[in-house]
This record gives sequence, C-alpha cells and structure tokens, in this order.
Amino acid sequence: MTPTTTDRHRRRFPVTPGVIGAIGRQTLRQCLRRKVLLVLVLFVAVVLVGQRLIPTHDPVKHLATLIVLALWAMSFFGIIVAVFLSATALPEDRTEGTITTVMTKPVGRLNYLLGRILGFAMTSGIILLVMGVVGWGVIRSVGRWAARQTGRDDLLVAKRGIDPTEVMLREGTLPEKRLAPDAEAAVLRGSAEQVLVFHFHRGLGRLSQDGQTFEMTPYVSTGAKLPNVPGEVVVRNPLTAEERRFDRTLDSGRTLTISFPRSLIDPKAGVEVTVRRLQPGAYVRVSKGEFQLMCPSVSFEYAYLKSLVLIYFSFLLVVVVSVTASTFLSAWVAVLLAFVAYFFSVFHQMLRDRMQGLTGEAVGWLGTEAFRHVHRHGAAVEDVGDPWYVTTVNRVWYGVLWVLTHVFPDFDRFKAVSFLTGSRDVPVGVVATAALVLLAYGTCYLILGHVIFWRKELVP
Repeated sequence: MTPTTTDRHRRRFPVTPGVIGAIGRQTLRQCLRRKVLLVLVLFVAVVLVGQRLIPTHDPVKHLATLIVLALWAMSFFGIIVAVFLSATALPEDRTEGTITTVMTKPVGRLNYLLGRILGFAMTSGIILLVMGVVGWGVIRSVGRWAARQTGRDDLLVAKRGIDPTEVMLREGTLPEKRLAPDAEAAVLRGSAEQVLVFHFHRGLGRLSQDGQTFEMTPYVSTGAKLPNVPGEVVVRNPLTAEERRFDRTLDSGRTLTISFPRSLIDPKAGVEVTVRRLQPGAYVRVSKGEFQLMCPSVSFEYAYLKSLVLIYFSFLLVVVVSVTASTFLSAWVAVLLAFVAYFFSVFHQMLRDRMQGLTGEAVGWLGTEAFRHVHRHGAAVEDVGDPWYVTTVNRVWYGVLWVLTHVFPDFDRFKAVSFLTGSRDVPVGVVATAALVLLAYGTCYLILGHVIFWRKELVP
C-alpha cells in the first residue's frame, strides 16, 4: 500500500502543534467537567481557618506564618489535583476504548502525550492562578493589619541582596584562608582569634545615591551550648579606611541587621565586612548564601509572582511524572508511584545528608556509631574500624540513596517561602535554576514515557 500524504507528513513531523493544542483544549474541558475547581473551596477554607487559628500576639510572626500556610496550601492542593488528573486519564482512556478512537485519526502517540500534558498544565495553571489571587488578597489584608499593629511599613517588601565576592578566614597568626562565597561558611572555634572577612565588589552599581542607609543581614547561627555569643561586626571602606563598629549579640536562628551609611561603599573598591566572635571556645557559622548586602526593596507582588512561577514548575514536573507512570501502569498504581516520586523529591536534601553521613568513618547505615568497634589494651584504645558486614550494608545503602537522588529531582529548587517570609526578593537565578531542573528532568521523563507508550498495546 502506498503511504498517503498525511502518513508521510506525520513521519517527518511527529510533533504537530495544531493536534497538540486540540487535545490540550479537550483535556482542559474534561478536567473542568470533573469539577476539579472545587479544590479551590478547600484552599480558601484552609487559608481562612488557618489565619484565624494563628496566634496574633506577634503580628510579624502571624504574617510570616500566614505566608507559609498560603504557599503550602497552594502546593499541596495543586499537587494532589495534578497527580490524580494526569495519572488516571490515560488508563481510563484505554479502559473505555477512547484512545483507540483517537488513534484512528492522524494524531500520533507523541502528540497525544504532549496534548494531554498541555491540558493538565493549563488546568493546573488556572487553579494556581485563582489560589494565588485569593492568597495574595488574604496576605495583603493581614499585612495591613500587622502594619497598623507594629507601626512598620516594611513588612511586605522584597529586598534584593548582593552576595560577597570572596570570603577570607583569619585564624591567629596563620595565613588567610580563602573560602567559597556560597559555602556553608566557616566555623569559628577554639581559643585562637578567628575572624571572617567578607569582600563585596560586584553589583554595587545597583545601590542608591549618597546619603542613603543600607542594611547588611547576615544570618548567623551559634553553638548549642552558647546560644548567645557576643560579637563584633566592622563595616569598612577599603579605600578611605572609614569604618563603623557594631557590637552585637550573635543569637542562634535570628537574622542580624546592620545599617550603615553609603559613604562606607566605594564604587570601585567596594566594602569590607568583618565578623569577629568575642567568646572564646564558642563557634559561629554564617549560613550558605545568607550574608548579603541589601539593595533597595522591590514590591512584594513581584517576589510573590516569582514564587508562584516556582510552584507552577513543580506542578508541571509532577504532571510529566504522572503521565509517564500512566503509560505502563494502572490508574491507581500510577497515582501511588507519582506520590512516591514526589515524596522522595521533597526529602531530597535529607537523602543527600544521609549519603554524606555514610561517607564518614564512624557512621553506620542508621547514622549512628552503634557499629563502631575498638580494642582496649589497658588504658590504650585501638580503633579497628567497622566490620565487613557493616561496610557492605553502608555501601549498598549509599548506592540506593545515590540512585534515588539522581532519578528524582530536588523539590527544594521550587520553594521560595524562605525568601518571602524573610522579606527578600526571589533571585532570578533561583527561577532560572528551577526552569533548568524542570527542562532536564521533564525531558528525560517524557522520553521514557514516549518510548514505553510507543510499544504499548492500546487495548487492555
């Protein structure tokens, strides 16, 4: 039989935008007929009831907790809708025979998958848009209340930060040691004087004119034995040697805000900030990416919109995973697999921490020292290391965690709640990184789903 023009066209161009769009619109109509928008009622109920239950004695904390609740509820309800819709549609089409009817037309299996994904993406987008508008209205209302209670007008703002160009560690008489600017920066301990020096050179052109006051907000955590450590912060102009000294208590888990004049920032030489702990024997850690020079604020809505974009990226990735699972599994098994994948993605950082712990010499597969073996000869102790069976279990467990952390993405890439609750703008780099994660994993999952679906029998 001679192939028709349509067949030749489909083989040359397996992806047809018109067909994908038609299937996407049909999928959207099917989703809306299933009354998925009723989930919005649950979202509104959770936000309003939660807002009433949050203690109001601290307006600032009340507002921050509400932001966390609103973003969590958007992600929670959106993920549930995305999984149940996208993981059950294809198995239902096979059971009801709908897919065989569709495939009698010049559609193609790849176009069918892409159209389904497009329809679920549009459905998730509509749901997130409505939830985002409702959440913004509630947050803004509570923000006005908190501003009246505290007399502050900076509760719902988004500050932009400049990261240090380099970080130096000075320890006693030893030579300076350069640290990675975004590292889980230095730990200061012992009796020798140790000082962290932060140099800022790039990005200073975005700052305001002379006469303005700027803020530096290092997030400093301290040792458990000494939750409050006396310290000193020195802000210095490297060119003119003008400086300001600030005596501060480094309080664990709290952001330290330091305001200083514009004259301390040189357009070319930048600014130098020194952090010195004054308590011998205590240690201080400046958390990763949290020591920044703050620029003038932007609107809260701008940062809020970018946080919604990150949440939407997570919805899209869940949709692709669910559709891929539905190509070879039954509806409810696909739902279960999608939720398992989401579970591992949410706890991705915990899995990586466990992998890092397994590389330590004294850490067993449960993360304890229960398997550590030593030989005692009187007062002497001989360390003989772990027995072979413990080492074997550790290696197997490490291999399992390595597979899980590479097969499933890190969903922390799609979270922006810490920025909003800290009155910080969501960096464009965070959104770009999340987009790359979505593109990489989404493409891999889609290729896997297409390969499986291409060989799948359409009739159950």
